[in-house]
Amino acid sequence: MNPSARVESSAISQLNTSYSYKVLEVLVENQGVCRQADLRETIRGSEADLEGAIQAIRRLGYPIHVDGARSVQLRASVDVVNRRRFHEGLSTEALGRHFACHLEVGSTNDLAMEAGLGGAPHGSLILAEHQIAGRGRCGKDWYSPVAVGLWFSILLRPSLSADGAWMLTLGAGVAVAEAVEAMTGLHPDLMWPNDVLLEGRKLAGILTETRLDGSNVSFAVVGIGINVAQDVTDFPLDLRGSATSLNIVLGHPPERTVLLSRILERLESITRSMTPERIRALWRARSAILGRRISVRSADGRVEGIAEDLTHDGALSVRVDEGGLASVQFGEIDEICESNERGDDASSS
Repeated sequence: MNPSARVESSAISQLNTSYSYKVLEVLVENQGVCRQADLRETIRGSEADLEGAIQAIRRLGYPIHVDGARSVQLRASVDVVNRRRFHEGLSTEALGRHFACHLEVGSTNDLAMEAGLGGAPHGSLILAEHQIAGRGRCGKDWYSPVAVGLWFSILLRPSLSADGAWMLTLGAGVAVAEAVEAMTGLHPDLMWPNDVLLEGRKLAGILTETRLDGSNVSFAVVGIGINVAQDVTDFPLDLRGSATSLNIVLGHPPERTVLLSRILERLESITRSMTPERIRALWRARSAILGRRISVRSADGRVEGIAEDLTHDGALSVRVDEGGLASVQFGEIDEICESNERGDDASSS
């Protein structure tokens, strides 16, 4: 097999839903019980495929039981993103129309990048119930446990210069916030450059990775992780003071299948017509930091001052204590002060 054929084969495999996910999906749709013969027929797999899927489901903690050679039982109510219902409720033209689900992967972004290199179409979606090596910006891990969040990556092929790639991350943050608000009535805020906050705590994060063709974006992968169904005790101790979930704030988790559809619809609307002016206006309207004193870690060191604005190239403009303006193109905010030392609203400028 030549190298290009291997890449294409890899792209196809990434867009195939795994046997383990199919088995879990079928069991949930059939009230937790299904004959083994019917399962094999539905997933179009062999006895070995079914056995491997059952072992994978059990290993991740799902209460699955095999009754001899006859039936498979899922002995608990489980929420799973259902592909059939997802497509029935989806109103996008491209995003999510090619959709693969996996029970467990290293990183959905890695799979989407491989699919992109192999020519997978614009809008391809890869979702996992669990990521072993989920990651955020700056090499940080992204905590993505089983069955409580939405961990997915979207492959985009936008007509966009490399200098405009920042709009994908900020636009995705807006899409997540708008979808959550439309579905729940809550009002998420945005933290530059890639976090979605709810009541001051992190609800979702975004990681955008691009492959360039000269000075243009060949394709981009936008990875999104959203905390949906966690209780406070589901988070590690070091995250309990900074993270939240929709379940914690609402008192119940929204349906993940529907939320995923709403996010893709908003993301398609935003990415269909991206200009710096539009993305800047959408982001600024939900900013959690403009007009507030912040501390930013950047490649050039720490910058402290009042967050003034988002520039037309996606940088954060900070008025430093000496009175001048610092433009931070790449960095991470690690502190927000409670008070606005300027006493005005910089976001109105």
